Amino acid sequence: MTQVDRAAATENPYADERADGRRHGRLWRVWVTSALAALTLALPAASAPAQTEAPQAYEDARLSFTPNAGQTDERVRYLAQGAGYSLFFTDAQAVFSFAPGADDAVGSSGLALGLRFLGADSEALDAGARAPGTVNRLTGSGDWQSGVPTYEEIVYRELWPKIDLAVDGEGGELRYELRLHPGADPGDIRLAYAGADGLTIDADGDMVVDTSLGELTDARPVAYQDLDGRRVPVASRHALQGGDRHGFAIDGDYDRGRPLVISAALAYSTFLGAVGSESGRGVAVDRSGSAYVTGQTASSTFPTTPGAYDRTYNQNVDAFVTKFDETGSAIVYSTFVGGTAFDSGNAIAVDDEGAAYVAGFTGSTNFPTTAGAHDPTHNGGSDAFVLKLSPDGAALEYSSYLGAGGFSFDGANGIAVDDEGSAYVTGFAGGGTFPTTPGVHDGSHNGRNDVYVTKFNPSGSALAYSTFIGGTLLDTGTGIAVDREHNAYVTGFTASADFPTSPDAPDRTHNGGVNDAFVAKLDAAGSTLAYATFLGGTGSDSGLGIAVDEKGKAAHVTGSTASVDFPTTAGAFDVSYNGNGDAFATRFDRAGSSLAYSTFLGGAASDSGLGIAVDEKGKAAHVTGSTASADFPTTADAFDVSYNGDGDAFATRFDRAGSSLGYSTFLGGTASDAGLAIAVDDKGRTAFLTGSTTSSDYPTSTGAQDPSYNGTGDGILTELALRRADGVGGDGGRPADD
Repeated sequence: MTQVDRAAATENPYADERADGRRHGRLWRVWVTSALAALTLALPAASAPAQTEAPQAYEDARLSFTPNAGQTDERVRYLAQGAGYSLFFTDAQAVFSFAPGADDAVGSSGLALGLRFLGADSEALDAGARAPGTVNRLTGSGDWQSGVPTYEEIVYRELWPKIDLAVDGEGGELRYELRLHPGADPGDIRLAYAGADGLTIDADGDMVVDTSLGELTDARPVAYQDLDGRRVPVASRHALQGGDRHGFAIDGDYDRGRPLVISAALAYSTFLGAVGSESGRGVAVDRSGSAYVTGQTASSTFPTTPGAYDRTYNQNVDAFVTKFDETGSAIVYSTFVGGTAFDSGNAIAVDDEGAAYVAGFTGSTNFPTTAGAHDPTHNGGSDAFVLKLSPDGAALEYSSYLGAGGFSFDGANGIAVDDEGSAYVTGFAGGGTFPTTPGVHDGSHNGRNDVYVTKFNPSGSALAYSTFIGGTLLDTGTGIAVDREHNAYVTGFTASADFPTSPDAPDRTHNGGVNDAFVAKLDAAGSTLAYATFLGGTGSDSGLGIAVDEKGKAAHVTGSTASVDFPTTAGAFDVSYNGNGDAFATRFDRAGSSLAYSTFLGGAASDSGLGIAVDEKGKAAHVTGSTASADFPTTADAFDVSYNGDGDAFATRFDRAGSSLGYSTFLGGTASDAGLAIAVDDKGRTAFLTGSTTSSDYPTSTGAQDPSYNGTGDGILTELALRRADGVGGDGGRPADD
């Protein structure tokens, strides 16, 4: 018996289509693209399907919708099937039926839940684009049908006056979109969860759906209009209508003569700066959804908060650390960190207690350090610095220089923190007296500039290990990540033909141009290169960001390439060089011996990937950077599909296989903009981008902490709620290393 047949054989899920019904079931997750209302619904922990992960084939697959030809109840127009559940679409509602799970009570008939369209009058439930392939099925009369077409989308047209509802699905999950045409009244949208015990709105504006199986969260909506090619936010919220019923309230002014979108593509966006020049260079997110930004500021009036560690500008350029609340509407704390010379915070990480770890570059002999730190004294030239800021931003728990003596120029570009509170730092070391420790991979300086990888102990008082990685020419580490086994993953660029590689590396030879990118993995002791490889072609290539997922222990790398022959993989999103410098995204297998996928990313002008992040399961890589290409690839649901001029930031999310874009958008105004770093939450549903802008019209959101441009150049922080804007596209094929 098929899953559809089993579901149909239970107590009829359509029997109470015109009443409230009392059957309880697992809600679905809803992600939204550009034209609709957006809800992200978690799964209740008490539901058997939620207690075990869906098989990867379902997790990655696109849902397809099949017309009903007698294989189930005659009121069903279309149906789809996921992992352990079936979806049935009638003219009046969508029904979700779940077969009994292994942990359900003996004799359980399964679960069912309905999303009802109240006051609706749709006579046009149509199929959209054809999905790849066909299916074979057994009809209710026992006839066998082969080659039956399937569809990627179904659409309820004029479900309410001038409002369409479209349904499709990615990753084995459903999403729906409410398309409000000019003149539509959002108040006409009335929905009900048949089987829910009650609805409430929490402090974050999310709707909590109470069921006998637990609570489910329906994320806060965001509305906007496209006006003259720009998306203008409109304040919106969930509106409860009693019992199991709800709709949406639009609190902001908007043009009723144009389409209105209730979505969540841009959760918040804010300037960060003052009258001088600022740049956000690193971003991290904690488990509560608060974003932490570090960078550099030349403004004595840069915003700081009472009780912060240092509220006084220290001359020249200072590093800063700023924590935002979950909504982006307020600063939790903000502080300067620096001395009287040039200081820059280049990277940031955060631990489970909310302590921020920052690494960067300082030329200040009086950069603040702490008693008992590894190195409280400036070493000469420029030094790297590494610090830990208390969770309230009020004190330095430790702060240390890291560098060589003499006129050596040293700096830190990347930082990561493990579950024990040890910080891992990488960057460039120009001098042979840069500190190393016994028993490491390489204790000797190799040339003009070496990559280093240094691990601090949790108190910052000593180096757990410190090693060089490099050859006889210039080598620089730009990014670092660490897995749960405390292996460190590093990327950067090298001009050294003798840069160390591992025996089974995919590329052991420098390919030409000024630089090749490199990727290396160090074991937990820092004593051995688990793998190390070049990555590049005959032009110049640089690795500029790295992330690692916990599911596959796979390194994800982005950067820039001028190589027509940069290595790509069959089936990747873009295997052809686009001209004038492209960004790239590459995922390695677990062993570092082959490329799981590798793709160009760009248009006809110059493009560069500057930051990358990945959720713990490695479901998708999120890339940010800068583009001068008007034809940079975007998706239909993008926040901004048009190039704004003079260089834009971008945010792009790949599917798991690197074969298509789940989401891709421009971010910018009429002047110059760049995304320099990106972070995602554990589930990969929300991306936080920081960078720099000289655009007074960089897009900001209603209620943002600072919606106005401040002067010479500002930092930026933008949250993209990809959990409600899809983000996982294509067929989601599994990479080779899983």
